[in-house]
Amino acid sequence: MGPRPNLPVAYEIESETSLRRVLKMLAEHFPLERSPALERHLVCLDTFDWRLYRADARLSAVTRGQGTLLRLEVNGSWCESSLNGSVVPAFSWELPAGDLHDLIAPLIDVRCLLPLVNLQVREQALRILNADQKTVVRLTIEHTTVTTSEGGQPVESLQPVLRLAPVKGYQKAARRVTDFLESELKLARSSPDPMVLALAAIGRTPGDRRDRLTFELDSAMRCDAALRTIHRTQLDTMRLNEDGVRRNLDSEFLHEFRVAVRRTRAALAQVRGVYPPDVVAHFKKEFRWLGGVTGPVRDLDVYLFMMDDYRAELPEALGDELTPLHEHLRRHHRSEHRRLVRALGSERYQTLLHDWQQFLDTADECDPEFCPNATRPLAEVSSQRIWKAFRRVVSQGRAITAETPAEALHRLRIECKKLRYLMEFFRSIHDPKQIGRLIRALKKLQVNLGDFNDLEIQQGSLERFALEMSEEGEAPVRCLMAMGRLVDHLYERQKTERTRFSRCFARFSTSANEKRFRRLFKR
Repeated sequence: MGPRPNLPVAYEIESETSLRRVLKMLAEHFPLERSPALERHLVCLDTFDWRLYRADARLSAVTRGQGTLLRLEVNGSWCESSLNGSVVPAFSWELPAGDLHDLIAPLIDVRCLLPLVNLQVREQALRILNADQKTVVRLTIEHTTVTTSEGGQPVESLQPVLRLAPVKGYQKAARRVTDFLESELKLARSSPDPMVLALAAIGRTPGDRRDRLTFELDSAMRCDAALRTIHRTQLDTMRLNEDGVRRNLDSEFLHEFRVAVRRTRAALAQVRGVYPPDVVAHFKKEFRWLGGVTGPVRDLDVYLFMMDDYRAELPEALGDELTPLHEHLRRHHRSEHRRLVRALGSERYQTLLHDWQQFLDTADECDPEFCPNATRPLAEVSSQRIWKAFRRVVSQGRAITAETPAEALHRLRIECKKLRYLMEFFRSIHDPKQIGRLIRALKKLQVNLGDFNDLEIQQGSLERFALEMSEEGEAPVRCLMAMGRLVDHLYERQKTERTRFSRCFARFSTSANEKRFRRLFKR
Protein backbone atom coordinates (compact mmCIF):
# COMPACT_ATOMS: atom_id res chain seq x y z
CA MET A 1 0.00 0.00 0.00
CA GLY A 2 1.33 3.45 -0.89
CA PRO A 3 1.39 6.39 1.52
CA ARG A 4 -1.90 8.15 2.16
CA PRO A 5 -2.27 10.86 -0.55
CA ASN A 6 -3.36 13.73 1.70
CA LEU A 7 -1.89 16.28 -0.71
CA PRO A 8 -2.00 16.38 -4.49
CA VAL A 9 0.41 13.85 -5.97
CA ALA A 10 2.30 14.46 -9.22
CA TYR A 11 3.75 11.99 -11.72
CA GLU A 12 6.06 13.10 -14.52
CA ILE A 13 5.35 10.98 -17.61
CA GLU A 14 8.20 10.09 -19.99
CA SER A 15 6.39 10.77 -23.26
CA GLU A 16 3.04 11.24 -25.00
CA THR A 17 3.06 7.53 -25.82
CA SER A 18 3.49 6.65 -22.16
CA LEU A 19 0.71 9.05 -21.23
CA ARG A 20 -1.72 7.48 -23.69
CA ARG A 21 -0.93 4.06 -22.19
CA VAL A 22 -1.50 5.36 -18.64
CA LEU A 23 -4.87 6.87 -19.57
CA LYS A 24 -5.92 3.71 -21.42
CA MET A 25 -5.11 1.53 -18.40
CA LEU A 26 -6.87 3.94 -16.02
CA ALA A 27 -10.01 3.88 -18.17
CA GLU A 28 -9.98 0.08 -18.16
CA HIS A 29 -9.84 -0.15 -14.37
CA PHE A 30 -11.81 2.91 -13.17
CA PRO A 31 -14.90 4.79 -14.36
CA LEU A 32 -13.26 7.83 -15.96
CA GLU A 33 -14.88 11.05 -17.18
CA ARG A 34 -12.97 13.71 -19.15
CA SER A 35 -13.60 17.45 -19.32
CA PRO A 36 -12.67 19.72 -22.25
CA ALA A 37 -9.07 20.95 -22.20
CA LEU A 38 -8.38 24.51 -21.04
CA GLU A 39 -5.50 26.78 -22.02
CA ARG A 40 -3.67 29.17 -19.74
CA HIS A 41 -0.58 31.31 -20.14
CA LEU A 42 1.90 31.79 -17.29
CA VAL A 43 4.71 34.29 -16.87
CA CYS A 44 7.07 33.27 -14.08
CA LEU A 45 8.29 36.31 -12.13
CA ASP A 46 11.08 37.11 -9.73
CA THR A 47 13.54 39.86 -8.92
CA PHE A 48 16.86 40.13 -10.73
CA ASP A 49 18.65 38.62 -7.72
CA TRP A 50 16.09 35.80 -7.16
CA ARG A 51 14.69 36.99 -3.85
CA LEU A 52 11.47 34.99 -4.20
CA TYR A 53 13.23 31.81 -5.28
CA ARG A 54 15.67 32.06 -2.37
CA ALA A 55 12.63 32.31 -0.07
CA ASP A 56 11.18 29.13 -1.63
CA ALA A 57 8.42 31.18 -3.26
CA ARG A 58 7.10 31.03 -6.83
CA LEU A 59 5.16 33.89 -8.38
CA SER A 60 3.39 33.73 -11.73
CA ALA A 61 0.97 35.88 -13.69
CA VAL A 62 -1.70 33.52 -15.00
CA THR A 63 -3.90 34.52 -17.94
CA ARG A 64 -6.92 32.37 -18.73
CA GLY A 65 -9.42 33.80 -21.19
CA GLN A 66 -9.71 37.53 -20.61
CA GLY A 67 -8.63 37.56 -16.95
CA THR A 68 -5.19 37.72 -15.37
CA LEU A 69 -4.30 36.94 -11.79
CA LEU A 70 -1.15 36.72 -9.72
CA ARG A 71 -0.53 33.39 -8.02
CA LEU A 72 2.04 32.99 -5.24
CA GLU A 73 3.10 29.60 -3.91
CA VAL A 74 5.08 29.47 -0.67
CA ASN A 75 5.98 26.30 1.22
CA GLY A 76 3.19 24.25 -0.33
CA SER A 77 0.42 26.84 0.17
CA TRP A 78 -0.75 29.48 -2.25
CA CYS A 79 -2.76 32.65 -2.61
CA GLU A 80 -4.08 34.57 -5.60
CA SER A 81 -5.00 38.13 -6.45
CA SER A 82 -6.88 39.31 -9.53
CA LEU A 83 -5.46 42.13 -11.62
CA ASN A 84 -7.29 44.96 -13.32
CA GLY A 85 -6.15 44.30 -16.87
CA SER A 86 -3.15 42.27 -17.94
CA VAL A 87 -0.33 44.61 -16.83
CA VAL A 88 1.66 42.99 -14.01
CA PRO A 89 2.76 45.41 -11.27
CA ALA A 90 6.52 45.90 -11.15
CA PHE A 91 6.94 46.90 -7.50
CA SER A 92 5.48 45.71 -4.22
CA TRP A 93 3.71 49.04 -3.61
CA GLU A 94 1.86 48.62 -6.92
CA LEU A 95 0.42 45.21 -5.93
CA PRO A 96 -3.26 44.96 -4.94
CA ALA A 97 -3.79 45.14 -1.19
CA GLY A 98 -4.26 41.79 0.50
CA ASP A 99 -2.46 38.63 1.56
CA LEU A 100 -0.43 38.34 -1.63
CA HIS A 101 0.91 41.88 -1.23
CA ASP A 102 1.71 41.28 2.44
CA LEU A 103 3.68 38.11 1.62
CA ILE A 104 5.62 39.52 -1.33
CA ALA A 105 6.46 43.04 -0.10
CA PRO A 106 8.98 42.06 2.62
CA LEU A 107 10.61 39.52 0.28
CA ILE A 108 11.32 41.79 -2.68
CA ASP A 109 11.64 45.13 -0.83
CA VAL A 110 12.60 47.79 -3.43
CA ARG A 111 13.42 45.41 -6.27
CA CYS A 112 11.16 45.18 -9.30
CA LEU A 113 9.52 42.02 -10.57
CA LEU A 114 10.86 40.82 -13.91
CA PRO A 115 9.50 38.18 -16.30
CA LEU A 116 11.74 35.10 -16.30
CA VAL A 117 10.08 32.68 -18.69
CA ASN A 118 6.74 32.17 -20.49
CA LEU A 119 4.71 28.96 -20.30
CA GLN A 120 1.69 27.85 -22.29
CA VAL A 121 -0.21 25.17 -20.36
CA ARG A 122 -2.90 22.91 -21.80
CA GLU A 123 -4.78 21.41 -18.89
CA GLN A 124 -7.34 18.61 -19.02
CA ALA A 125 -9.33 17.56 -15.97
CA LEU A 126 -10.45 13.95 -15.40
CA ARG A 127 -12.73 12.57 -12.73
CA ILE A 128 -12.88 9.06 -11.37
CA LEU A 129 -16.42 8.17 -10.36
CA ASN A 130 -17.94 5.64 -7.98
CA ALA A 131 -21.04 3.53 -8.52
CA ASP A 132 -23.24 6.50 -7.57
CA GLN A 133 -21.53 8.63 -10.26
CA LYS A 134 -19.93 10.80 -7.59
CA THR A 135 -16.41 12.14 -8.07
CA VAL A 136 -13.99 10.34 -5.75
CA VAL A 137 -10.63 11.30 -7.30
CA ARG A 138 -9.63 14.28 -9.45
CA LEU A 139 -6.86 13.96 -12.02
CA THR A 140 -5.27 16.65 -14.15
CA ILE A 141 -3.07 16.22 -17.21
CA GLU A 142 -0.74 19.14 -17.91
CA HIS A 143 1.01 19.72 -21.22
CA THR A 144 3.44 22.63 -20.83
CA THR A 145 5.29 24.42 -23.61
CA VAL A 146 7.98 27.04 -23.08
CA THR A 147 7.26 29.97 -25.41
CA THR A 148 8.93 33.24 -26.35
CA SER A 149 5.87 35.21 -25.16
CA GLU A 150 2.10 34.89 -24.86
CA GLY A 151 1.03 33.32 -28.13
CA GLY A 152 4.68 33.37 -29.22
CA GLN A 153 6.85 30.74 -30.82
CA PRO A 154 7.32 27.49 -28.85
CA VAL A 155 10.81 26.88 -27.52
CA GLU A 156 10.49 23.44 -25.96
CA SER A 157 7.78 21.10 -24.65
CA LEU A 158 8.17 19.76 -21.13
CA GLN A 159 7.27 16.23 -20.15
CA PRO A 160 3.55 15.69 -19.46
CA VAL A 161 2.54 15.74 -15.81
CA LEU A 162 -0.32 13.78 -14.24
CA ARG A 163 -1.60 15.27 -10.98
CA LEU A 164 -3.91 13.46 -8.56
CA ALA A 165 -5.96 15.32 -5.96
CA PRO A 166 -7.96 13.31 -3.39
CA VAL A 167 -11.54 14.31 -2.69
CA LYS A 168 -12.49 14.82 0.94
CA GLY A 169 -14.17 11.73 2.34
CA TYR A 170 -12.83 9.40 -0.36
CA GLN A 171 -9.28 8.69 0.83
CA LYS A 172 -9.62 4.95 0.16
CA ALA A 173 -10.49 5.61 -3.47
CA ALA A 174 -7.49 7.91 -3.84
CA ARG A 175 -5.26 5.26 -2.27
CA ARG A 176 -6.53 2.62 -4.71
CA VAL A 177 -5.71 4.87 -7.66
CA THR A 178 -2.22 5.76 -6.40
CA ASP A 179 -1.50 2.08 -5.71
CA PHE A 180 -2.54 1.27 -9.27
CA LEU A 181 -0.41 4.01 -10.78
CA GLU A 182 2.64 3.11 -8.72
CA SER A 183 2.39 -0.68 -8.40
CA GLU A 184 0.80 -1.64 -11.70
CA LEU A 185 2.01 1.14 -14.01
CA LYS A 186 5.34 1.68 -12.19
CA LEU A 187 5.01 5.47 -12.07
CA ALA A 188 7.24 7.31 -9.62
CA ARG A 189 6.02 10.30 -7.69
CA SER A 190 7.66 13.52 -8.77
CA SER A 191 7.46 17.17 -7.79
CA PRO A 192 8.55 18.92 -10.95
CA ASP A 193 9.05 22.66 -10.64
CA PRO A 194 7.74 24.09 -13.93
CA MET A 195 9.76 27.27 -13.54
CA VAL A 196 13.06 25.41 -13.04
CA LEU A 197 12.35 23.08 -15.98
CA ALA A 198 11.33 25.97 -18.21
CA LEU A 199 14.42 27.97 -17.32
CA ALA A 200 16.59 24.97 -18.18
CA ALA A 201 14.90 24.87 -21.59
CA ILE A 202 16.14 28.39 -22.32
CA GLY A 203 19.60 27.77 -20.87
CA ARG A 204 19.18 29.34 -17.45
CA THR A 205 19.17 28.20 -13.84
CA PRO A 206 17.66 29.87 -10.76
CA GLY A 207 20.18 32.08 -9.00
CA ASP A 208 22.28 32.70 -12.10
CA ARG A 209 22.13 36.46 -11.65
CA ARG A 210 23.28 37.16 -8.16
CA ASP A 211 26.22 39.24 -7.06
CA ARG A 212 29.01 37.19 -5.52
CA LEU A 213 30.67 38.71 -2.49
CA THR A 214 32.65 35.68 -1.31
CA PHE A 215 35.56 34.76 -3.54
CA GLU A 216 36.83 31.19 -3.46
CA LEU A 217 40.56 31.76 -3.14
CA ASP A 218 43.49 29.63 -2.00
CA SER A 219 45.87 30.94 0.65
CA ALA A 220 48.89 29.65 -1.28
CA MET A 221 47.96 31.14 -4.66
CA ARG A 222 49.90 34.02 -6.11
CA CYS A 223 48.61 37.40 -5.08
CA ASP A 224 48.30 38.66 -8.65
CA ALA A 225 46.15 35.66 -9.62
CA ALA A 226 43.86 36.28 -6.63
CA LEU A 227 43.54 39.98 -7.37
CA ARG A 228 42.62 39.27 -10.99
CA THR A 229 39.93 36.84 -9.78
CA ILE A 230 38.45 39.55 -7.56
CA HIS A 231 38.55 42.14 -10.33
CA ARG A 232 37.03 39.81 -12.93
CA THR A 233 34.12 39.11 -10.60
CA GLN A 234 33.49 42.81 -10.11
CA LEU A 235 33.64 43.43 -13.85
CA ASP A 236 31.12 40.63 -14.38
CA THR A 237 28.84 42.26 -11.80
CA MET A 238 29.06 45.62 -13.57
CA ARG A 239 28.17 44.07 -16.91
CA LEU A 240 25.39 42.02 -15.37
CA ASN A 241 23.72 45.12 -13.93
CA GLU A 242 24.44 47.53 -16.78
CA ASP A 243 21.26 46.87 -18.75
CA GLY A 244 19.10 47.40 -15.66
CA VAL A 245 20.94 50.68 -15.02
CA ARG A 246 20.34 51.88 -18.57
CA ARG A 247 16.64 50.91 -18.46
CA ASN A 248 16.21 52.25 -14.90
CA LEU A 249 14.34 49.09 -13.90
CA ASP A 250 14.94 49.60 -10.19
CA SER A 251 17.46 51.44 -8.05
CA GLU A 252 19.32 48.31 -6.97
CA PHE A 253 20.84 47.80 -10.42
CA LEU A 254 22.74 51.07 -10.08
CA HIS A 255 23.54 50.34 -6.44
CA GLU A 256 25.11 46.96 -7.31
CA PHE A 257 26.91 48.53 -10.27
CA ARG A 258 28.41 51.24 -8.06
CA VAL A 259 29.40 48.77 -5.34
CA ALA A 260 31.30 46.77 -7.96
CA VAL A 261 33.06 49.95 -9.08
CA ARG A 262 33.97 50.80 -5.47
CA ARG A 263 35.28 47.31 -4.80
CA THR A 264 37.33 47.51 -7.97
CA ARG A 265 38.87 50.79 -6.87
CA ALA A 266 39.44 49.49 -3.33
CA ALA A 267 41.29 46.41 -4.55
CA LEU A 268 43.43 48.56 -6.86
CA ALA A 269 44.34 50.98 -4.08
CA GLN A 270 44.60 48.66 -1.08
CA VAL A 271 46.40 45.61 -2.46
CA ARG A 272 49.59 47.32 -3.56
CA GLY A 273 52.68 46.14 -5.37
CA VAL A 274 50.74 43.61 -7.45
CA TYR A 275 49.92 45.36 -10.74
CA PRO A 276 52.33 47.67 -12.63
CA PRO A 277 52.16 51.22 -11.22
CA ASP A 278 51.18 52.80 -14.55
CA VAL A 279 48.30 50.31 -14.89
CA VAL A 280 47.09 51.10 -11.37
CA ALA A 281 47.28 54.86 -11.93
CA HIS A 282 45.38 54.70 -15.23
CA PHE A 283 42.54 52.48 -14.06
CA LYS A 284 42.19 54.24 -10.71
CA LYS A 285 41.56 57.46 -12.65
CA GLU A 286 39.09 55.83 -15.04
CA PHE A 287 37.09 54.03 -12.36
CA ARG A 288 37.05 57.25 -10.30
CA TRP A 289 35.45 58.92 -13.33
CA LEU A 290 32.89 56.10 -13.58
CA GLY A 291 32.07 56.41 -9.89
CA GLY A 292 31.55 60.14 -10.40
CA VAL A 293 29.15 59.87 -13.34
CA THR A 294 27.00 57.30 -11.54
CA GLY A 295 26.84 59.25 -8.27
CA PRO A 296 24.13 61.87 -8.96
CA VAL A 297 21.49 59.33 -9.99
CA ARG A 298 22.22 57.13 -6.98
CA ASP A 299 21.98 60.11 -4.64
CA LEU A 300 18.60 61.05 -6.07
CA ASP A 301 17.45 57.41 -5.82
CA VAL A 302 18.18 57.52 -2.11
CA TYR A 303 16.36 60.82 -1.55
CA LEU A 304 13.32 59.62 -3.46
CA PHE A 305 13.11 56.49 -1.33
CA MET A 306 13.46 58.60 1.81
CA MET A 307 10.49 60.85 1.06
CA ASP A 308 8.10 58.79 3.20
CA ASP A 309 10.59 58.92 6.08
CA TYR A 310 10.95 62.67 5.64
CA ARG A 311 7.18 63.12 5.81
CA ALA A 312 7.04 60.97 8.93
CA GLU A 313 9.65 63.22 10.59
CA LEU A 314 7.30 66.20 10.38
CA PRO A 315 3.84 67.02 11.71
CA GLU A 316 1.22 65.69 9.31
CA ALA A 317 0.28 69.14 8.03
CA LEU A 318 3.88 69.97 7.15
CA GLY A 319 4.68 66.54 5.78
CA ASP A 320 2.10 67.04 3.06
CA GLU A 321 3.91 70.21 1.99
CA LEU A 322 6.94 68.23 0.72
CA THR A 323 5.21 67.30 -2.56
CA PRO A 324 7.03 70.04 -4.56
CA LEU A 325 10.35 68.65 -3.27
CA HIS A 326 9.30 65.16 -4.39
CA GLU A 327 8.48 66.43 -7.88
CA HIS A 328 11.75 68.37 -8.03
CA LEU A 329 13.72 65.21 -7.21
CA ARG A 330 11.84 63.13 -9.77
CA ARG A 331 12.43 65.67 -12.52
CA HIS A 332 16.14 65.95 -11.77
CA HIS A 333 16.40 62.17 -11.53
CA ARG A 334 15.10 61.82 -15.08
CA SER A 335 17.59 64.42 -16.28
CA GLU A 336 20.55 62.86 -14.47
CA HIS A 337 19.61 59.38 -15.69
CA ARG A 338 19.74 60.60 -19.28
CA ARG A 339 23.25 61.91 -18.63
CA LEU A 340 24.25 58.58 -17.11
CA VAL A 341 22.94 56.64 -20.11
CA ARG A 342 24.98 58.88 -22.40
CA ALA A 343 28.08 58.22 -20.29
CA LEU A 344 27.53 54.44 -20.47
CA GLY A 345 27.22 54.76 -24.24
CA SER A 346 30.38 56.83 -24.55
CA GLU A 347 33.62 55.70 -26.14
CA ARG A 348 35.43 56.36 -22.85
CA TYR A 349 33.25 53.83 -21.00
CA GLN A 350 33.47 51.19 -23.72
CA THR A 351 37.26 51.62 -23.91
CA LEU A 352 37.54 51.33 -20.13
CA LEU A 353 35.70 48.00 -20.04
CA HIS A 354 37.55 46.63 -23.06
CA ASP A 355 41.01 47.62 -21.83
CA TRP A 356 40.29 46.43 -18.28
CA GLN A 357 39.08 43.03 -19.49
CA GLN A 358 42.11 42.71 -21.75
CA PHE A 359 44.48 43.49 -18.88
CA LEU A 360 42.77 41.01 -16.53
CA ASP A 361 42.92 38.27 -19.16
CA THR A 362 46.60 38.86 -19.95
CA ALA A 363 48.67 37.48 -17.09
CA ASP A 364 52.02 38.98 -18.09
CA GLU A 365 54.82 38.83 -15.57
CA CYS A 366 55.51 42.16 -13.88
CA ASP A 367 58.99 43.43 -13.03
CA PRO A 368 59.58 42.47 -9.37
CA GLU A 369 61.00 45.94 -8.76
CA PHE A 370 57.58 47.47 -9.46
CA CYS A 371 55.39 44.53 -8.44
CA PRO A 372 57.06 43.05 -5.34
CA ASN A 373 53.85 41.40 -4.10
CA ALA A 374 52.70 39.84 -7.37
CA THR A 375 54.22 36.40 -6.83
CA ARG A 376 53.97 36.30 -3.03
CA PRO A 377 51.46 33.91 -1.41
CA LEU A 378 48.06 35.51 -0.98
CA ALA A 379 47.86 34.70 2.73
CA GLU A 380 50.96 36.77 3.50
CA VAL A 381 49.97 39.84 1.51
CA SER A 382 46.30 39.86 2.54
CA SER A 383 47.10 39.46 6.24
CA GLN A 384 49.62 42.30 6.12
CA ARG A 385 47.19 44.60 4.37
CA ILE A 386 44.28 43.79 6.71
CA TRP A 387 46.40 44.18 9.82
CA LYS A 388 47.72 47.53 8.60
CA ALA A 389 44.23 48.75 7.74
CA PHE A 390 42.95 47.68 11.16
CA ARG A 391 45.75 49.53 12.95
CA ARG A 392 44.96 52.65 10.90
CA VAL A 393 41.28 52.48 11.91
CA VAL A 394 42.17 52.10 15.59
CA SER A 395 44.73 54.91 15.49
CA GLN A 396 42.36 57.37 13.81
CA GLY A 397 39.43 56.39 16.01
CA ARG A 398 41.33 56.86 19.26
CA ALA A 399 42.36 60.36 18.18
CA ILE A 400 38.73 61.49 17.89
CA THR A 401 37.31 63.45 20.82
CA ALA A 402 34.09 65.38 21.36
CA GLU A 403 35.80 68.49 19.92
CA THR A 404 37.25 66.80 16.82
CA PRO A 405 35.79 68.21 13.56
CA ALA A 406 33.26 66.05 11.72
CA GLU A 407 35.70 65.59 8.85
CA ALA A 408 37.74 63.21 11.04
CA LEU A 409 34.73 60.91 11.41
CA HIS A 410 34.24 60.97 7.65
CA ARG A 411 37.88 59.94 7.13
CA LEU A 412 37.46 57.16 9.68
CA ARG A 413 34.32 55.97 7.86
CA ILE A 414 36.35 55.65 4.66
CA GLU A 415 39.12 53.75 6.44
CA CYS A 416 36.54 51.36 7.92
CA LYS A 417 35.14 50.79 4.44
CA LYS A 418 38.63 49.94 3.13
CA LEU A 419 39.16 47.48 5.98
CA ARG A 420 35.75 45.91 5.37
CA TYR A 421 36.46 45.42 1.65
CA LEU A 422 39.81 43.77 2.37
CA MET A 423 38.26 41.37 4.87
CA GLU A 424 35.45 40.48 2.47
CA PHE A 425 37.86 40.00 -0.43
CA PHE A 426 39.96 37.48 1.49
CA ARG A 427 37.54 35.94 3.99
CA SER A 428 37.61 32.55 2.17
CA ILE A 429 41.26 31.92 3.19
CA HIS A 430 40.70 32.61 6.87
CA ASP A 431 38.77 30.90 9.65
CA PRO A 432 35.14 31.61 8.66
CA LYS A 433 33.84 31.86 12.22
CA GLN A 434 36.55 34.24 13.40
CA ILE A 435 36.59 36.55 10.40
CA GLY A 436 32.79 36.58 10.33
CA ARG A 437 32.76 37.73 13.93
CA LEU A 438 35.21 40.56 13.17
CA ILE A 439 33.26 41.70 10.11
CA ARG A 440 30.06 41.86 12.16
CA ALA A 441 31.82 43.95 14.81
CA LEU A 442 33.13 46.32 12.14
CA LYS A 443 29.68 46.64 10.56
CA LYS A 444 28.22 47.96 13.83
CA LEU A 445 30.79 50.76 13.90
CA GLN A 446 30.17 51.44 10.22
CA VAL A 447 26.44 51.87 10.83
CA ASN A 448 27.12 54.64 13.33
CA LEU A 449 29.67 56.39 11.10
CA GLY A 450 27.49 55.94 8.02
CA ASP A 451 24.41 57.38 9.72
CA PHE A 452 26.41 60.35 11.00
CA ASN A 453 27.79 61.05 7.52
CA ASP A 454 24.43 60.54 5.78
CA LEU A 455 22.66 62.94 8.15
CA GLU A 456 25.21 65.65 7.50
CA ILE A 457 25.03 65.17 3.72
CA GLN A 458 21.24 65.22 3.81
CA GLN A 459 21.22 68.58 5.56
CA GLY A 460 23.46 70.10 2.92
CA SER A 461 21.51 68.48 0.10
CA LEU A 462 18.15 69.74 1.37
CA GLU A 463 19.54 73.27 1.59
CA ARG A 464 20.84 72.91 -1.98
CA PHE A 465 17.49 71.55 -3.19
CA ALA A 466 15.72 74.53 -1.57
CA LEU A 467 18.03 76.93 -3.43
CA GLU A 468 17.50 75.09 -6.74
CA MET A 469 13.73 75.13 -6.29
CA SER A 470 13.77 78.84 -5.53
CA GLU A 471 15.87 79.56 -8.62
CA GLU A 472 13.51 77.45 -10.74
CA GLY A 473 10.41 79.16 -9.33
CA GLU A 474 8.92 76.04 -7.73
CA ALA A 475 9.41 76.66 -4.02
CA PRO A 476 6.15 77.41 -2.15
CA VAL A 477 6.78 79.05 1.18
CA ARG A 478 5.26 76.21 3.20
CA CYS A 479 7.42 73.68 1.37
CA LEU A 480 10.55 75.66 2.26
CA MET A 481 9.32 75.86 5.87
CA ALA A 482 8.88 72.08 5.95
CA MET A 483 12.34 71.55 4.50
CA GLY A 484 13.83 73.90 7.09
CA ARG A 485 12.11 72.01 9.90
CA LEU A 486 13.37 68.76 8.41
CA VAL A 487 16.96 70.05 8.38
CA ASP A 488 16.61 70.88 12.08
CA HIS A 489 15.42 67.33 12.83
CA LEU A 490 18.29 65.83 10.87
CA TYR A 491 20.77 68.01 12.77
CA GLU A 492 19.44 66.76 16.11
CA ARG A 493 19.70 63.16 14.95
CA GLN A 494 23.26 63.77 13.78
CA LYS A 495 24.19 65.09 17.22
CA THR A 496 22.81 61.88 18.72
CA GLU A 497 24.95 59.75 16.40
CA ARG A 498 28.00 61.84 17.29
CA THR A 499 27.35 61.14 20.96
CA ARG A 500 26.99 57.42 20.24
CA PHE A 501 30.31 57.25 18.38
CA SER A 502 32.53 56.89 21.44
CA ARG A 503 30.53 53.88 22.66
CA CYS A 504 30.43 52.27 19.22
CA PHE A 505 34.15 52.73 18.69
CA ALA A 506 34.98 51.48 22.19
CA ARG A 507 33.05 48.25 21.52
CA PHE A 508 34.97 47.69 18.28
CA SER A 509 38.43 48.55 19.58
CA THR A 510 38.42 46.38 22.72
CA SER A 511 41.60 44.55 23.62
CA ALA A 512 39.78 41.26 22.97
CA ASN A 513 38.94 42.35 19.45
CA GLU A 514 42.50 43.51 18.85
CA LYS A 515 43.77 40.10 19.97
CA ARG A 516 41.43 38.43 17.48
CA PHE A 517 42.74 40.61 14.66
CA ARG A 518 46.32 39.91 15.77
CA ARG A 519 45.79 36.13 15.89
CA LEU A 520 44.09 36.05 12.50
CA PHE A 521 46.20 38.52 10.51
CA LYS A 522 49.46 39.39 12.30
CA ARG A 523 51.87 36.82 10.85
